[in-house]
Amino acid sequence: MQLELDLGVSVFDRTTIRPTEFGKVLLRHSSRVLAALADLQQEISSLKGLTSGEFTVAIGPYPAAISGQKAVALLAKLHPSLSIEVRVTDWVEAVEAVIAEKVDLALADHSEADENPDLDVIHVRQEALSVFCRRGHPLAEKSIVNFEDLFLYPWVGPIIPLRGDLKPSAAMPCGTLDAPRQQFKPRIVVPTFEAMMEVALNSDALAAGAPSQIAEQVASGALTTLLQFPYAGLSYGFICKRGRALTPAAKSFMDLVMCIEAGDSTSENTPLPSSAAQAKSLSTSFSLEL
Repeated sequence: MQLELDLGVSVFDRTTIRPTEFGKVLLRHSSRVLAALADLQQEISSLKGLTSGEFTVAIGPYPAAISGQKAVALLAKLHPSLSIEVRVTDWVEAVEAVIAEKVDLALADHSEADENPDLDVIHVRQEALSVFCRRGHPLAEKSIVNFEDLFLYPWVGPIIPLRGDLKPSAAMPCGTLDAPRQQFKPRIVVPTFEAMMEVALNSDALAAGAPSQIAEQVASGALTTLLQFPYAGLSYGFICKRGRALTPAAKSFMDLVMCIEAGDSTSENTPLPSSAAQAKSLSTSFSLEL
């Protein structure tokens, strides 16, 4: 066996057909070598002008609606031969997917990623959430709405991380609290902001969104804002596995998101950003070199 000749040791016991101690060491390292080879092949493929290759990203429901989906559309327009897979999911599954290298990176709430030594995080957006309801909702007719009033109606939305001391009872219609994990599960769980809006517009369910997300519906009178939600807010960013090289497709996606978040891409007529300086700034934060 050529490998044994190169190493100068036996890696398999020919009698038992089991790995020797040298073989066990080889097996421990082989999975990492294969993973590194796969990364190398993907990066080389991506470097061919982004005319081939794959890009997989996990995006939380709120960043997906605000900038993630628009960035994917622009990325596809820039590189029509690039295969793109988008996974809209909650922040817990997004972090798990990054750690397991099932996605190239995530754009999601970074509350669980900030303290993880295996992850790098770039903060993108921090904003308060406003609780809203449909036109004609019983709470919309009240002159004064207290926070306790919000507990009396079902909530719709994704599972969200909580900041603060919110303790709704399991018997309350709004939803349930997982205190040890600091997570709030609405009575009606949906995977996307679009689904949340559809339910809120056609039922008595309450929901929460960034003011910019609901400005049009509020202006038209279809929605009414009730209160700012003090126990949760938008706090999302890019999450990448430390030490794993970002592909050009990932860097381009990040750059597009940052441009959209800054308000630089508001219509199809807006020029697509070359953004070399911004991409360099982002990649430097990950100790990468363009």
